[in-house]
Amino acid sequence: MILASLRAAALALLLAAAPAPTPPPEHAPAGPFMIFFDYDSAEINAQAAAVLARIIAARRARPEIRLVIDGHADRAHSYADSETISRRRAWAVHDHLVLAGIPGTAIEVHYYGEERPLVDTEDEVREPQNRRVEIRLEDERAS
Repeated sequence: MILASLRAAALALLLAAAPAPTPPPEHAPAGPFMIFFDYDSAEINAQAAAVLARIIAARRARPEIRLVIDGHADRAHSYADSETISRRRAWAVHDHLVLAGIPGTAIEVHYYGEERPLVDTEDEVREPQNRRVEIRLEDERAS
């Protein structure tokens, strides 16, 4: 009985001396996080999946975070086809996040075709940096 009392007292001292858990940061990282795609593709590759895993972890830790997805394309196709592929890329990212458990209502999707390039090029030029999806994490409490 004395031994049990001593163990309980020691446990109480250890718990009292334990540091408090570190609170999460006030604001979520804003990004943008970028995912790049192969020519004429909307497939989530391993590198993109790794970026998305970080975003999923941040969202799970902070459920008030809203995700904004912007799909983009290079100028290798017609304007209409560029819009279509940028839409496919944005929705591929959206679907990946939803399958990981993020509610679709917490995700906003936009697609811009070739309108917002990172690297300005002539028409019909394949530019890997323009074949992307950008993802921003926005704290709804900060807006």
